[in-house]
Amino acid sequence: MVVTYADVAKRAGTSTAVVSYVLNDGPRNVAPATRERVLTAAAELGYRQNRIARALRSGRTGLVGVLTPDATIPYFGELTRAIVRALGDADRFALVSHAAVSGRSERQAIEALLSAQVDGLLITAFWPDQELPVEIDVPVVYVHHKPDGVEGLLVESDNTHSVRAAVEHLRSHGHGAPAFWAGPDDVGPTGERTRAWAALVGDDGTLYRSGYSSGEAAAEFRRQHRLGTPARSLVVASDVQALGILSAAYQLGVRIPDDLAVISLDGSAETAFTAPPLTVVRQPVESMAARAVGLLTGRPDAGESLGSLIVRTSCGCDHDV
Repeated sequence: MVVTYADVAKRAGTSTAVVSYVLNDGPRNVAPATRERVLTAAAELGYRQNRIARALRSGRTGLVGVLTPDATIPYFGELTRAIVRALGDADRFALVSHAAVSGRSERQAIEALLSAQVDGLLITAFWPDQELPVEIDVPVVYVHHKPDGVEGLLVESDNTHSVRAAVEHLRSHGHGAPAFWAGPDDVGPTGERTRAWAALVGDDGTLYRSGYSSGEAAAEFRRQHRLGTPARSLVVASDVQALGILSAAYQLGVRIPDDLAVISLDGSAETAFTAPPLTVVRQPVESMAARAVGLLTGRPDAGESLGSLIVRTSCGCDHDV
């Protein structure tokens, strides 16, 4: 049996108009006690909102497109999950597209999400600077990174704060200026982290670069080892690179942290289970997600997004697993 507004109104002892105001979140306010009666009646009757009908009435679908490059990358997986939870808390439904996994470009993925009549977009993926983005005609908030020259708000972590926390902690172990392991270029947040490190250590630090996969980082670490240019302490821009470095160090007999102290700057959950467990600056994915959803839904949060140092073993500290 299909449950209607009239059924809910009869159970709640109110009018169908009031039921509509409650279930469609407006356009008029309803007293809290009446609202609670309507919601209770709807739940007892098993009322299910017709999203298509609601969209026709309000001009909104309640759908928000979420674009991420690849959820198998731990950091982006955690960020995407945090965004989906935050959207659920805001009574929105996430329509998630993984551009890299689907084989589509970011442009194609955005076009597909827009064709689904989403009310807005939350984008964590980014495209090369030379590729022009598709024209977006709904509200959009970028999370983690916003390409140059595009419209939209950005919610990001304070990368300078994260780098400073890592550098100061390694210096507290008496290592001097730590080296930095960056990406192949200085685009986006990794570039911000690289520049923050350079400003802190000046000419005293060594900069290494590799691609963002664990395999590329491991290969470059082995090459640097053959060249005889080992660092004593190292800040790594991403967890995926750090995993490759730990693997190559183990194969080469480089002891972590005795020979090389390491801190990674993403802080995904998997880093607690490496050998040894990685000291990290955990990025505030939950607060970033909440701020992004707030901006998209008109409930902005002015709080800062600061990473937090999580001390384990790879930096040289004692750590009880």
